[in-house]
Amino acid sequence: MEILKQYEAVSGQQINISKSSVQFGHKIDDSIKVEIKYTLGINTIGGMGSYLGLPEGLGGSKPTNIFFCYR
Repeated sequence: MEILKQYEAVSGQQINISKSSVQFGHKIDDSIKVEIKYTLGINTIGGMGSYLGLPEGLGGSKPTNIFFCYR
């Protein structure tokens, strides 16, 4: 949590936990995911939608993602 507080202090922006989501790679164990979500207080899994017209998750095919951003 300290790194998030540092980000807020340096950027001047406050993180809204209720609007936040986390994204994990497919190799991350479920118990680790639960621990991280609990520690951060974030329950929403992200990566499937878009934000400001860009895909949230940039996993998978990089050329496809770049093409999506270009369109």
